[in-house]
Amino acid sequence: MALYTREGIRWPIFYLVLFSVLFFSLDYFPYDVGLDVLRDTVRVFSYMVGIVVWLLLAIVINRLIRYFIWEKIFERRGRTIPKLLKDMVGALIMMAAIGGIISVVFKKDLTILLAATGGVGVIVGLAIKELIADVFAGLALNAEQPFQIGDVIRIGDIEGEVIELNWRATHLLTKNNTVLVYPNARISMAVIDNLYKRGTHFRGVFDLRLDHGVAPERALRLLNSAVKHVRDQSKDLMKELPADLEASAVAVDIDDVGVLYQIRYWLPHYDNRIPIRNRVISAVMRELEQAGITPAVPQQKIHHLPLQTHDASSEERVMRLLRDTRIFANIEEEDALFLVRSMTMLRFKPGDVIIKRGTAGASMYFILEGMADVYIWIAAQETEIRVGSMISGKAFGEMSLLTGDPRSATIKAHTDIILYELTNDHLGVLLEKRPELAGIISSVIAEYQLKDRAMRESLSETEQEEQTKTAAQELLGKIRSFFNLR
Repeated sequence: MALYTREGIRWPIFYLVLFSVLFFSLDYFPYDVGLDVLRDTVRVFSYMVGIVVWLLLAIVINRLIRYFIWEKIFERRGRTIPKLLKDMVGALIMMAAIGGIISVVFKKDLTILLAATGGVGVIVGLAIKELIADVFAGLALNAEQPFQIGDVIRIGDIEGEVIELNWRATHLLTKNNTVLVYPNARISMAVIDNLYKRGTHFRGVFDLRLDHGVAPERALRLLNSAVKHVRDQSKDLMKELPADLEASAVAVDIDDVGVLYQIRYWLPHYDNRIPIRNRVISAVMRELEQAGITPAVPQQKIHHLPLQTHDASSEERVMRLLRDTRIFANIEEEDALFLVRSMTMLRFKPGDVIIKRGTAGASMYFILEGMADVYIWIAAQETEIRVGSMISGKAFGEMSLLTGDPRSATIKAHTDIILYELTNDHLGVLLEKRPELAGIISSVIAEYQLKDRAMRESLSETEQEEQTKTAAQELLGKIRSFFNLR
């Protein structure tokens, strides 16, 4: 039945027309058939058979190369063969078949044909020289393979994913979801940064200028604290990084605008560059804001008085540290000012132990600048393990300050660090003056501690209220006993 469909009769009609044209083109009367007609018909038929044989040979060779070389050898080893290279090999095989048809079937000398078309080839070559350059550049790119389809590359200021590599151009899909078509000749002469061939991790960098009035040692302390702390807060994205890859900040230049600092940090994968960069910049800006510093901008100033730098121990900054702490957030301004003026400033170098687990303590610390590491005791391993870090604006040691409990963790300086210490002697003076403050502090701490516990145990609201009151009463009793309050 297929013979009578449109698809089934197409080829019979084609062959009927073809042989009719060949037959009538011989210019013989159809009823005057002789040996000459038969001989010409055989010759035409032999030409047709020869052409078909050479074309079929080219197709068979191309299929064999595709199966045994492209698929068996390369693709099964995980190497992707670009479409440009496959097309080029197929075109060369077809050109060889055409040459075989001309020289073997039609008995023509190829050298004469090449000589005749040489002049035309020169003219055409000059007209399409850029296209030819793109084609040969594409062949070079396929041979060297500086990038493959799926890689993300950067050419100058342009960055995108390679989605196609053909005879003339390379197609890039940018992060703005636009497709850029780059001629292969331009790419072959450009510096290509293949962002997917860097390995399992690479370093991100961005620059920041700060005013000349900011002391370099202070700026480096702030920037290093911020960028190092990001890793502890981004374990979801950076857990695959080797432990020995440290983030850092360095001063690289100075000009009429300010001092140029370079923040360097490591990324586990190129795909994480945007979220990690956002976190690093946010951490740096928070640290600078906490320190009262803004990035430098081009400006002109006329100073009639000696330039004064920002005082790192100003009452305003220490007051902000105190107010950012839960237990002192809502005390009276007069009481807060008393505590601020009672504090002592301390400095530690990297590796110095600020407090030691298990030792007696009667003070609390507020981090003004720098970064500290937190270590807890792991009984199963019989050693202390680093579990996190703290930067400026954070405080620790409140339970030792309020109840005299031994230190529950070891705190070490990770960078140069400036802290303020509040001792129980000064807090005791305030509690003697305002004994009701002990009840407020105990309620705040009990509520905060139970909040974490309630999240773990899913307590009801009634149970939370009852346990908060009980914990606050117990803590209030310890505070009164420790400070000898009535």
